[in-house]
Amino acid sequence: MRTQYSSSTLTEECLERAGEALIPWFQKGEEVLDLEAYPLKKLAKEVAELSTALIKGKRGDYMGKYLRAYFSYFFPQGFLKTYFVLCEMRKILDLSWEENFKINDFGTGPGASLLAAKEVFSDLNPSLLGIEKNKKALELAGMLSGERILWGDFSKMTLQGEIALLVSSLSELRFPLKTAAKLWKNHRCLVVIEPGWAQGYSLIMNLAKRLGPPLLPCGGHRCKLGEGDWCHAALPFSLPPLTLRLNSLLRHKLKYLKFTYGVFCKNAKLKTWGIRLRSPLIKEKGKTYFLACWKGKPIRIEQRGKAKGGFLRANCCDIVEFEGEEISPAVFRVEDIKIKGL
Repeated sequence: MRTQYSSSTLTEECLERAGEALIPWFQKGEEVLDLEAYPLKKLAKEVAELSTALIKGKRGDYMGKYLRAYFSYFFPQGFLKTYFVLCEMRKILDLSWEENFKINDFGTGPGASLLAAKEVFSDLNPSLLGIEKNKKALELAGMLSGERILWGDFSKMTLQGEIALLVSSLSELRFPLKTAAKLWKNHRCLVVIEPGWAQGYSLIMNLAKRLGPPLLPCGGHRCKLGEGDWCHAALPFSLPPLTLRLNSLLRHKLKYLKFTYGVFCKNAKLKTWGIRLRSPLIKEKGKTYFLACWKGKPIRIEQRGKAKGGFLRANCCDIVEFEGEEISPAVFRVEDIKIKGL
């Protein structure tokens, strides 16, 4: 039987829209920060210093000291990650939203996630609020978004709304699980996005023990990954020219944006589900395969024969179906996969 495909997969559509939506906001930030006149090598050096500090967990006033570097390199990534996750929410979760519903972005920085939410929910004209304790970042977020930005430490605040965004913020808190649980209590949905490292995944899974398994990316199933393994998205986003130049100068070889996330929602259902791909297509040792997840259990989908159809089109995070042979526990060999449409 011939496999039928939709004209656009969920992941393809989200990626395309995210890249297009980012450009005008990034260009506006370039103008505000006068980045065209800022020496590229100096900016690259600051990005390198900032990256090292973040990896080592040395936070401090990095948003104030390295604001240009943060915006140039990390703002696009934050925007694209958030856009993708919120896009998935709208496409996969059966949620009804009223116009002017409230979205709170906790630790908004220069506003990347706030602007992504503004774009994804533009048809509903949401009420947006960013919370940020760094005054330089706060000022930039306000100038870019035109939305209300509240100064202060959100871990000490009590705010209510429909969606709480925590993008690269939870891991910086002194009491992350306690704070996240409080936000969950006062919001309908809690969206947590962290860098694609084991620490971020572990943090989200520990949160899942308190709140129950996230609907995304897990489909509401408890994760059964083994010790030492972790789940993260790896998606080929289009980055702005300045970010690409910095990436090349730094020799970071940023091919995929890698991040781990959890979307926790009350009284929500899935519109569609299947087997979730959790890696890009991998080619090694004469085999071509995807790592995937079925009801929280990790599986491997190996290709039989020449690459075609779904194996050529599929991205990490796509939801797929297949018919094939289980050649060993949790390893399937198939001729093709069907990508579930929108």
